[in-house]
Amino acid sequence: MPLWEITLFRPFGMSSEQVGLSARWRAYLFLKGWYDRPTWPYFDSSGCVDYVFNRYGLRDHDFELQKEPGEFRVVAMGDSFTFGIGVQLEDCWTEVLERGLRGRLGRRVGVINAGFV
Repeated sequence: MPLWEITLFRPFGMSSEQVGLSARWRAYLFLKGWYDRPTWPYFDSSGCVDYVFNRYGLRDHDFELQKEPGEFRVVAMGDSFTFGIGVQLEDCWTEVLERGLRGRLGRRVGVINAGFV
């Protein structure tokens, strides 16, 4: 992974003042993505898709840093495809993978979406 990509991830255990400026998304940020030719039912009447970020500034559900005993956890890093540009969070490949692994393994699974735009 190129070093410049690593700088997009927030160091944990540090306050915002200690971290300083970075290229990460703010915790619990809410954005709308607009598309001129929406074709899926989850686009709103203005052609927008919602992008909501968790407490770590990632486009994912909230999760605890310490995984539960027996949980299988994967971190997916990537570009706008991993981030899920143009789709709802539930349709990102990371969410599809998480549901598939949970069904196949029969235990708790967490796939963390660390994709960025």
